[in-house]
Amino acid sequence: MRLRFVMSLCATLILNLDGYTLAQANNSLLVLDNFEDLQNNVGGYRNGFSKSPSSAICRRVQLDRETGHCFRIKAERVAEGFCGAWIHLHNFRDTRPEFLDASKWKYLTFRIRSDSPAVDVNVRLADEEWIRKEDAVTIGPVSKWLEQPIGPQWQEVAIPLTELRKLDLKRLGALSFEFPKPGTFTFWVDDLCLKQSLKSDIPETPVSRALVDHPVARVAPKRAMWVWSTEAIINDPLQTEHLLKSCESERIGHLWIQLPYRIETRVAIQNPGRLRAFIQKAHRQRIEVHALDGSPEFAVRRGHDIPLAVFDAVVDFNSLCKPVERFDGVHFDNEPYLLLGWSNRALREEIIHDLLTLNVACQQKARIAGLKFGVDVPFWWNAHDAETGEAADAVTFHGSRKAATFHCIDHLDNVGIMNYRDQADGADGMLAHGIDILKYADDAAHASVFMGVETFRYEPQPVWFSLGLPESEFSSALHDRAAHLANLSRIRGLRLHQLRTDNLVHIGVELPGPSATVDESRQAENAIRILAREFGHFSDGADDQSLLAIAREETERSAEWQDWALKPIHDAGAGATFSGFVTTRLMPSKVTFADDSMATFSDETNFAEETFGRYSSYAGLAIHSWESFRKKLLDRPDRLSRRSSFSPIQFHYR
Repeated sequence: MRLRFVMSLCATLILNLDGYTLAQANNSLLVLDNFEDLQNNVGGYRNGFSKSPSSAICRRVQLDRETGHCFRIKAERVAEGFCGAWIHLHNFRDTRPEFLDASKWKYLTFRIRSDSPAVDVNVRLADEEWIRKEDAVTIGPVSKWLEQPIGPQWQEVAIPLTELRKLDLKRLGALSFEFPKPGTFTFWVDDLCLKQSLKSDIPETPVSRALVDHPVARVAPKRAMWVWSTEAIINDPLQTEHLLKSCESERIGHLWIQLPYRIETRVAIQNPGRLRAFIQKAHRQRIEVHALDGSPEFAVRRGHDIPLAVFDAVVDFNSLCKPVERFDGVHFDNEPYLLLGWSNRALREEIIHDLLTLNVACQQKARIAGLKFGVDVPFWWNAHDAETGEAADAVTFHGSRKAATFHCIDHLDNVGIMNYRDQADGADGMLAHGIDILKYADDAAHASVFMGVETFRYEPQPVWFSLGLPESEFSSALHDRAAHLANLSRIRGLRLHQLRTDNLVHIGVELPGPSATVDESRQAENAIRILAREFGHFSDGADDQSLLAIAREETERSAEWQDWALKPIHDAGAGATFSGFVTTRLMPSKVTFADDSMATFSDETNFAEETFGRYSSYAGLAIHSWESFRKKLLDRPDRLSRRSSFSPIQFHYR
């Protein structure tokens, strides 16, 4: 087994850390993946794939403290669906990915072991053409190249490249494993290589890129946690005790608690005496307490009055308290991407600029008052936008154009990244979405960065949509007749939703639950009528059926929607009936630990913190939220979660 640490980097291969390429010291061996880093030596990521109800969970692991990492695949294959794991041999995030030229080599090799004796797994390979098809060619079962069945001892699999006649060896793109028969399996894979001779020895593993950049990991910092049920907690000594004891056992050192207030002629903080008592108890445990608030509508300039008044109310509250009873900071969770106008590029840039202006104003107030200030942002704000060639939500602010996340890091005390994934490793995991942000924060040397994880699960929510407009007409409406709706995330108290199918944008409202009152149901009908008038599809009905059929097909194919049904919108005032439909929104399992055990939560978050902790800007894990996390503290048995398959294109989910 490979040693994780070596005394020298002068091994058989030399890592080019920026380009993820390899320089060979000889011509007998090329190590493609030793599983020591988030990306392999040719820039590729790894992940599991599955179709429910089958599932696969993959991650790099150490089998003991003396060895390096290998790739663990835990799979549950049932009669329906499929599952497996893939390892890319190119960086799919590059605008022009470089595929692997294996034409000069004789063997593709890897080592494998399993705790499921005599169980086989299929090997599949893909070149550039098959990558475009999102498919691969089955080469054969692993047992084809082994003398003994797969078992607990490591064995080397050597696939002669002469057997890959259906593939372009100059443009190899991925290796994958697929489980053909039902069962529950655990496999480990290591040392994926190209060889000229089977006598070539695998070199000891060089120190990983993460360790080269950050040789010593710090002790994991204290974690943060969002708390929304503040009034219930401060009014109940038992709830206070439960929260603070849990903070001690779970290394929580920062509480972002919803500020209880109402708006009269000013912002009036509720139950100030009990709030002071709670803060004092938290401080005795060395827990910082930050006043939390937020709304999408706060982001736009005309909505700034309330958050600025909330900030002033916290300052006034502190001025009347003893030092031990004061808030340590203010934290805003505004989520402007829930506003209807967010999908329009020009409006989005205005919204972001307004939000950054608010953030800087609050930061200035914080410095004067001796408080810390921070905000929450989603991880995907700095994702690459293929259409523009820049960050998905880039904006020019204070003379500089960059991702909104980076502007926040430049100007604020702390930033909470809503890095909502339930796996640490892999192409769509916490590390993949968080490391570049931490690298930027280290270079900026300003804000500290919390990495947020989700433990809450939204229950399935039915949403009533009006059959929508083409993209261009929708954008025109937002700038013209429907401009008054662009900066709203709710209408008549109901949350707004957008759904894109083909080239149409459908706007809808989240319906109240089955126990809704007559008045609540009437409000929903009024809300959808307003949306239909502004964003509904006008026609004589001739093409409505085909458009609805497309909407139904694309919606049912998505893992985020189910239970599609026609639901016309009758508008007596306009003398019209609009085509509409209802479909139920689901929360993808990959964004939350809600369905995972506490053991799985700890395993994944500890693994993430091991790498995040190597960055000086990393402030700790942030858990959303106490109301759901407290239930997990009673959940101990581990189990394999159901996950939908991963698409490396779709990242935009809060």
